[in-house]
Amino acid sequence: VLSPDGSILAGFTAVSSYGRNDMAIARLTSKGMLDTTFATAGVLWESKPGTSNNQYLQRIEKNADGSLLMLGHNYWGWFLSRYSAAGAADATFGTAGQVVADAFPSWDIPGGLLHPADGTLLVPLSANAAAGASISGFFGLARHAAATGKVDDAFGKPTWRWTLGTTLQGSRVLAAATLASGAVILGGFVEVTGGGDLDFALMKLVKNPAF
Repeated sequence: VLSPDGSILAGFTAVSSYGRNDMAIARLTSKGMLDTTFATAGVLWESKPGTSNNQYLQRIEKNADGSLLMLGHNYWGWFLSRYSAAGAADATFGTAGQVVADAFPSWDIPGGLLHPADGTLLVPLSANAAAGASISGFFGLARHAAATGKVDDAFGKPTWRWTLGTTLQGSRVLAAATLASGAVILGGFVEVTGGGDLDFALMKLVKNPAF
């Protein structure tokens, strides 16, 4: 993320002092040097929700007020964190600055972070996916309150499955976008039964009273 003053926010996943994968954000000056006024010596390490879980960064964003959002996952669920412009956890968001969410019993991998006009946060998901050579799961969507990060249970756990005839096909969400009309576009791929054949998938969700 490039700021108007020329500084750069770089998000990454790396092995931390705990010996596992953690999410991190580094801030660089316009000259490419670590900005030591940010977080701890220029790097913000996100080690929640515990020292036993690997975490993988999916996205970072800088809000208009300078605060930062970090989205990541450990395959089984996703994490949404908010920090001040200086890299301190925002205690008003989630628990100690982070929301830990899990929609389905198997993998839930976030595919982006959307900001619809109603002020909420939408997280597209590869829902109920599983490990292995073949792709499984389906397109999903979760909604968070922007102010607190709380998952909106009233929104439910909407999912969409692809079929070939009557046979369900595994799919993954890789990207998403919102349109001026309020509609949401989800993009990704579908694995045709038999494995090895991945087809491009695109879905448009129109706005309704529940969304």
